[in-house]
Amino acid sequence: MAKYIMRFSQETPDMKDTYLVKVINIILNNRSIGDLSKSGLTYSQIANLFEEAIEKKFIEYDDNLILVVTDHGKNEYIKLKKQLYLQGDGDWILPDTNPRIDKITPLDVYLPRRRE
Repeated sequence: MAKYIMRFSQETPDMKDTYLVKVINIILNNRSIGDLSKSGLTYSQIANLFEEAIEKKFIEYDDNLILVVTDHGKNEYIKLKKQLYLQGDGDWILPDTNPRIDKITPLDVYLPRRRE
């Protein structure tokens, strides 16, 4: 687990949450770990992510020893997805706070710069 902590200590905290969302998504949708390995993680780091998700009670083994997402994991999944992934135009399009030109009066004449 020490390698895992060293790997993520250099990245932002959101990066770790992104990987946890991917882990929960893998279990929810019965997908492969290919997305995590394509992200540059080694198999030991992926295994550590699954261990952490089990420790945080996001996922658990059922009676047939199959990984399933807990109710706590589903709630955390929804919460993290809302934090990490922007929803709709209002979240990622911000109003321009810096006007390109100074305000002028209606009587002023504006001549734009000539492009060369």
